[in-house]
Amino acid sequence: MFKRKPNNKWTWASPNGCYFNEIDYILTNTPAFVHNFDIVKKKISRRTIKNRRFIKSNHKLVKNLPKISREDGMQWENNFMQCLSRSNYIQSQYIAFESEMKKTIKKLPHSKGNKESLSAHTKYLLELRKQLYKERRTKSKKQEITQISKEINRELSKDMKMHRQEKLRTYIQKFGAVKKAYKELKNKKEWTENLKNGSGVKITSRPAIINEATNYYKDLFRLMHDDQPDMVRQNPSTAGRPKRDSCAVHKEDIPQNGITASYMGISETVVHFVLYEGVKARLIAARSAGGVPSDTRSPRDFVEFMGAGAFSKTVASCIAYPHEVARTRLREEGDKYRKFWQTLHTVWMEEGYRGVYRGLGTQLVRQIPNTAIMMSTYEAVVYLLTTHFNNNFYENT
Repeated sequence: MFKRKPNNKWTWASPNGCYFNEIDYILTNTPAFVHNFDIVKKKISRRTIKNRRFIKSNHKLVKNLPKISREDGMQWENNFMQCLSRSNYIQSQYIAFESEMKKTIKKLPHSKGNKESLSAHTKYLLELRKQLYKERRTKSKKQEITQISKEINRELSKDMKMHRQEKLRTYIQKFGAVKKAYKELKNKKEWTENLKNGSGVKITSRPAIINEATNYYKDLFRLMHDDQPDMVRQNPSTAGRPKRDSCAVHKEDIPQNGITASYMGISETVVHFVLYEGVKARLIAARSAGGVPSDTRSPRDFVEFMGAGAFSKTVASCIAYPHEVARTRLREEGDKYRKFWQTLHTVWMEEGYRGVYRGLGTQLVRQIPNTAIMMSTYEAVVYLLTTHFNNNFYENT
């Protein structure tokens, strides 16, 4: 913004003298060009602005721009005028003018002497394959597409080879060197330049650069990790806190959260053991009805106990898994998840039932075999102790 006197700042005044347009700011992407601006003092309503620019500048001029013939210019001008005269509504004129502009831009030559490297036959094959992709994929169509793709690959290799030879021949005849030709033929850009690994070897491929960066940050964080004390390395969230035993935990947590805090998460265990004992009782009753004594065990019994344990654990996990999801979300930072039921409601509304039960399959694969083996082992130990110490062992204790 240039400071000017208030009485010398007007640029235009309406004929009735009620509206004025002022210049307060000048927006430009080349601020070095604008040196000053002033007003041509004439007695007219529309005051012309004169400005001074730096004639000598360091910006580069684009040379060898493609030229447009006079006939093409007149044709495009007539097209613009026709599209504006089709309607009297501003919005319709704007839409028509925008459409005509897009058509004209496609017709403009983009660069001077830009010769395409693909031959007419290759373009024909590409267009033919494009049309085949739009049709229904039958077996014959797929075979035809395969044959055309193979021919396209051969023609592309041939065209690129011819284009390369022509470019090298042109630069040798014109400059006597091929350095600029190689630079122009280069159709890719290096991800990073002049990057070396730990051995001093220059690397340019993306996998090598990613591997080098990964190793660098791995060593960096390892050094930072080694500088911290053991307590921070084991659990950063409890760094600097003294170790507490179970009595201290109960003394601090029970006054804050109540006695129910000591039994949080017990619902899954209750459901699991209640179902297990019910299924086991039914299995034993079925065996007794067949004439088998209830105090004897066979390998079949332990297999059935494994199935009962797996079944009860599956049902308990499906019932109590939303509690695990809510407990995991409550550990996240921020105030989005505050309470148990509010967390479940938020997850259900945002992600549906998939969000509430996401990860259940992995949980079941991990827990079901473990529970089946544990319950069969428990029943085997109980059976061995009962037979060794008589049947009244548990009644006398």
